[in-house]
Amino acid sequence: MDLLEREIEVFRLCVRINRLRYEIVRNYRMGKVQGVASAMAKLQHKLDDRAEKLLKRVEAADVRGDAAFEKAHKKLDGDEQAVADVEQFIASLEGSNGGDPLEDSVQSSAQDPQASWSGDKK
Repeated sequence: MDLLEREIEVFRLCVRINRLRYEIVRNYRMGKVQGVASAMAKLQHKLDDRAEKLLKRVEAADVRGDAAFEKAHKKLDGDEQAVADVEQFIASLEGSNGGDPLEDSVQSSAQDPQASWSGDKK
């Protein structure tokens, strides 16, 4: 083998080494990129699962919230009825005691307050 053939063989080997380096670097980088893409896909899947669980909880809370507010409205309806009953009672008291007090009832209460409550007249 003469010198020129050896130089050509060395050149071919250098080219082959450079191609192999390029392949290694490309595979290494693509491996990292593919690894990142795979990790991002896993993360997306986990986030979707977590979001689905949270969405189910939100929907359950919404249903419970509807029931709770329905109970609150029923309770308020009962309380409003109780207030209406008290207002009606007060109105009936005002209607029955709407006149001026009797002249002697003030004096008899001043003399013996117990007598006016017990019904004993002197």
